[in-house]
Amino acid sequence: MGSYTEQGGDRRARPSLLHIVLLAPDPKATAAWYQAVLGAELVSATDSAYRLRFGSVELLVEGERADEMPLPASAQPRLGLDHLVFLVSDLDALIAAAQRHGARVFDDTDDDAPGRRAATVVGPEGVRIQLIEDV
Repeated sequence: MGSYTEQGGDRRARPSLLHIVLLAPDPKATAAWYQAVLGAELVSATDSAYRLRFGSVELLVEGERADEMPLPASAQPRLGLDHLVFLVSDLDALIAAAQRHGARVFDDTDDDAPGRRAATVVGPEGVRIQLIEDV
């Protein structure tokens, strides 16, 4: 299977990521965490769904769906979405804010790549969030 442009797609019209959906037992509290810690902009809200914006990508936080059961915890390797990554201007301040709002540090601050520092925190619903700062 070739790339999008190799299949005849126009590079200027290629798909772009619009949003990510996160299911949470308390979508209001989860959305509030992303607003307080990462400065998410609230785009819209209902009783069971909160649309947040980070630049051009949105995070839709929804309540649990009645017809779906959460996946059980497992020690087996997992596949699929692993973590969210945010480019931040003050890594230490964001780590402190995340911890004040109940997050735990998953990976200590380290060098992500030359000229960058990074840390990963575990936020609401166990979502791992990597924070990267250009230095």
